[in-house]
Amino acid sequence: MSFGWYHEAYIDNKGQLFVCAKASVPSIKIIEVPDGIRETLTLVTSLPKGSKTRQVAFTRTRMFVLTEDGKLFVFKVIEKPVSLEDRMFARGKPRFTGELIL
Repeated sequence: MSFGWYHEAYIDNKGQLFVCAKASVPSIKIIEVPDGIRETLTLVTSLPKGSKTRQVAFTRTRMFVLTEDGKLFVFKVIEKPVSLEDRMFARGKPRFTGELIL
């Protein structure tokens, strides 16, 4: 598994890569938000057929995927500013979000 600024990546035992938006983990327990809940995991299908993911790493604007055959694939993360209206009423929320381009 790997954690980026905006996303998380998970590799299953078959070498398939799954990504999801980064989960917001509060510093206090909230009954309405159970621990360990992630948004829907998305299977990355844009890698060549039969590729098995070995390792994943993130920077703020990129996701790097290394396959078992040594090939490196790079996916872009586009940062988008949060709207002024959303920032006005959301204390402590980030000013940017990221969209992972698969």
